[in-house]
Amino acid sequence: MKRSFLVMSVAFVMASAGCVTTSLERHTVNQSVSAATYRYEAALNCLAMVAADHGTLPSYALLSGGTVAVTNTGMASTTTTWGGAPVAFANQALSFTGTHAPQGSWNVSPVADFTQLEAMRCACCWVLDGQDPATLETMPILADPESIDALAENSTPGYHPHFGVQDRLKALPTGWLHVGRKCEAPREARYKARYKDTCVWVMPDGMEGLSGFTLVLQDIATLNVAPTDNSLPANLTPPVLVTLWSVESTQPKPSTVTITIKRVGNALIYPEKTEVTVGQSVIWQNGDSDGTSSHAATSTITGLFDTSAIAPGATSKPIVFDDAMFTSAGGYSQSGSKSSIEIEYSDKGGSGTKPKIVLKRSPYTGLYSPTLVFREDRVIKPCYLQEIRKRIAEQINNNPAKEVNITYAEWMEWTSPYQGQRAAAKPGASQAIPVLLPSRQVAPGAFITNINNQMRIVRPEDFQDYPGTPNILPRPNAPKNDSKPD
Repeated sequence: MKRSFLVMSVAFVMASAGCVTTSLERHTVNQSVSAATYRYEAALNCLAMVAADHGTLPSYALLSGGTVAVTNTGMASTTTTWGGAPVAFANQALSFTGTHAPQGSWNVSPVADFTQLEAMRCACCWVLDGQDPATLETMPILADPESIDALAENSTPGYHPHFGVQDRLKALPTGWLHVGRKCEAPREARYKARYKDTCVWVMPDGMEGLSGFTLVLQDIATLNVAPTDNSLPANLTPPVLVTLWSVESTQPKPSTVTITIKRVGNALIYPEKTEVTVGQSVIWQNGDSDGTSSHAATSTITGLFDTSAIAPGATSKPIVFDDAMFTSAGGYSQSGSKSSIEIEYSDKGGSGTKPKIVLKRSPYTGLYSPTLVFREDRVIKPCYLQEIRKRIAEQINNNPAKEVNITYAEWMEWTSPYQGQRAAAKPGASQAIPVLLPSRQVAPGAFITNINNQMRIVRPEDFQDYPGTPNILPRPNAPKNDSKPD
């Protein structure tokens, strides 16, 4: 008896395992098929909502995942009866009980981005209003972001979302969607949806149009509009940025000092000393009238400056005597900076006394740059992008060493301010900051220090030792720079 019971129990377990596998496969297939039904009904629900009121935003959700579970439970029990006198075996009863519980579920992700909802509303309006191809041109949000000619609004500042579904919409057949009151929907309709008193339905011969429109909504809904890395949302036209540098002087424009060189007999005549302030430019002029002698001004410090040959009556190019030249000529030393230095120069073809340039340095010139440099990031308007690319390509072909012929006024007209990207809608998300900041150059040998959380720019003369050596301490009587202008 025990052996018979064991055989029956094993047979029951094996049968149950086979039933579970078969049932799970069948329910998985059924749930997979239900995804298509859901998408069709979700698309029709969007159309019904907009059909009832064109100003209504549709409601759409994506199926982001699903599970199928089949739970089978079984229990076997036996009952043995004894009776009679003396007691003897009477009978043996075997009973089985079981449950079969299949369960399927979908995870849905509602569309919440405002640009996606607006694109879906426009697509629904276009289908409900007769699918006129010309009407699509009035809905740039549905256009391809590369279709510059069709997007006149691209010339206005700001970002413009483009979902690139115009071609899909134009390919839809006509007459596939029917709209009426709920009592007008025929029983043979393949799919139908109702919102308030408005009903939309699709007959069996209109499934091609419903499938195409469903794909449009899927395309719009699956664009990544809120990346976790805060990169540019995919449904926005990628901006092309240009960085403009604007240099503004904080002092009156330095004047130009002119030095005249001329020959009288065998002697070269020029001023023995010429005073120049750091920031000014110097031009050498050949004052010979005979038209035969060329002159040049060459510093006795190798590589400092050299005008090359200057023809009679001509002038050299301006040479800027800036703070870098002051430093190269020995303006800074271990004991601090000098108020002025003398730089000798001569004519390569001449001889005799060498003239000098007395280069004076303003107390503020070594620490602060006389100019403000503004960096501004701007967005190129798409309607001008081709013209900018054309000019760059032409300049590269003609003379790549020269700058592209685009004026500052044209850059201002062809670009718009960069406001930064829209951050992902979540707490603590970062926000891009537009760049519009001035910067100054720090003099050679100076550096920025942080003492008691107060930032200071420190000059070499503020220290007892030469910058770069250990244990640098400010002199007790060193002047403070905090009061100097920025």
